[in-house]
Amino acid sequence: MLKNLFLFLLLSVSTSVWSLEIDEKLTMRIVKASQSRKTILINRGVEDGLVKGDHAKFFLTVGVVARGVVVKLAPTRSVWSIYRLVNADYLKDGQVMKLKITAPVKITKDDSRSLVVDDTPKNVLSSDPRDLGIPLADGANDLDEEDAEMMGETGGAGGAVSSTILESSSLRERVKEVFGTVFYSGLGAKATPDNASGDYIGEASSFILNLGGEFYSKNEKKWQSRFSLVILYSIANTSVMAHSGANVIEKSSEYGGGFHWYPFTRPSKTFKIIPYAKFLMMLGSVNTTYNPGVEGGNSESSGGSSASYAFGGGAKYYLHNGFGARADFEYYSRGDSFATDDQGVNWITAKSGPRVTLGFSYRW
Repeated sequence: MLKNLFLFLLLSVSTSVWSLEIDEKLTMRIVKASQSRKTILINRGVEDGLVKGDHAKFFLTVGVVARGVVVKLAPTRSVWSIYRLVNADYLKDGQVMKLKITAPVKITKDDSRSLVVDDTPKNVLSSDPRDLGIPLADGANDLDEEDAEMMGETGGAGGAVSSTILESSSLRERVKEVFGTVFYSGLGAKATPDNASGDYIGEASSFILNLGGEFYSKNEKKWQSRFSLVILYSIANTSVMAHSGANVIEKSSEYGGGFHWYPFTRPSKTFKIIPYAKFLMMLGSVNTTYNPGVEGGNSESSGGSSASYAFGGGAKYYLHNGFGARADFEYYSRGDSFATDDQGVNWITAKSGPRVTLGFSYRW
């Protein structure tokens, strides 16, 4: 249910940001391959940013095994026409590999000038297609160290496919993120006495806005990659009216930071719900205004400083392009120290309890 909610929120943002850019990669699985291996159906589609006419290289740890172009699309599926077939044996039902979006390539009809002769399926005798007597296309070995490391996630090139099919790509190259979460309740209030002395109009509203940044580790082999640093700026406005018509308005702003911990799922995964634990500490300022009701008198305002902390958890969900949604569930505690009032009293207030906020993020 929570995953469907995240998907609905993300789909409602905009479809214009979904197209993949050159050199973006996706982990994919071949659902069905034709007998000639010239047409394949994969488990990636419109929802993953593919568009009709996209060109891509399909590769494993051995290098590029094919190149193709999208000819048909569905939300979670796409049909590819393979125009350069380096090793047909790796294009088989259930095979997990990577695709990398490339610029369109001019295709010659002159067989003598073709970059690579089409391969025909045969038994895989080696992990390297060159050992089968199949020439590699130009650029088949142009993968950098990062590509080679990423492909280790897909398993062996010619071996059996893992029982757990990889359904997500990675954002680990994008180590910076901005996010915003919000809670809002805007209610009007009216207090009416039975002595016909007049109504009191006010508000019963609450608004919390959190704006922050999160910073991740690129090297996920280290233990600290499961932690991220967080900076946060928060503003909150509340207004409450009593039955007597008295109204209290409180405005506060805080800044601080802390960390998130990802014990179960790496924070770079896409198309997966990523749970996390959190701890934050903040400092700030607060101002309250008291407007009298039936008792009469003048309005009074007082300012002060605040210190707070929050701990709890949350969950986030990313698209392949770095856009995401998140929900925070936290226990929040704050203490406020006000300046001395007209009667010489220094007031200290404390508040604590659970809070829930929802929002969006972008990672780059």
